[in-house]
Amino acid sequence: LAAHHSSLQEAKASIENTITNLSSSKMVKFFDANDDIVKVPKGVILPDSNFRVVWDITLFWGLLYLITSIPLQISFAGIGMVNLIIDLFVDAFFLLDVYCRLRKFAVVKNGYLVSRPNDFGKLYRETDFHLDLVCVF
Repeated sequence: LAAHHSSLQEAKASIENTITNLSSSKMVKFFDANDDIVKVPKGVILPDSNFRVVWDITLFWGLLYLITSIPLQISFAGIGMVNLIIDLFVDAFFLLDVYCRLRKFAVVKNGYLVSRPNDFGKLYRETDFHLDLVCVF
């Protein structure tokens, strides 16, 4: 019985050591995971939040405006003051979108939430950042 008790103590110590090692691993730190709870830094906006839905709908309407207004402005060779103000507002909104995708908007990558600004900013820079930046200017 004493031998069985000591092997149980060794197994328990081994399991506790494994848990300690896993909780300090780089993978857990990357996903900000701790006991299956994802910690979201202050100011980060999640992909399924109401704000993001409204933001994406507003981007869609801004894109539709640009798709229709640019050919009309080219065709009729004129731009009024109202159109100029709206164009500047839409351009500023798209530039703000680039900033938010770099620093504020968390993303889901391969089924995992990436909520640290440095991590989702890096993912954005590796994918759509250059195209978005060229399109804004």
